[in-house]
Amino acid sequence: MNQTAPNYALTEDKIITESELKLILKTIRPFKEMTERTKKNVHFINDYYLILVGSLCGLRASEISTIRIIRV
Repeated sequence: MNQTAPNYALTEDKIITESELKLILKTIRPFKEMTERTKKNVHFINDYYLILVGSLCGLRASEISTIRIIRV
């Protein structure tokens, strides 16, 4: 049985444009505001701010996915 390592080609990182970021945040914002009013489905607030902070800090999707939110 001959198993070889997968062939991973180097790829360029895909970067979203400012207009794409605005569209993403605009799409999530109503859910975030509803969550702030009802205190249900808190993950919408988390998603909104993770995307916002990730874009402002230039984080990759893999870096954002490792962030853990702890509620106190």
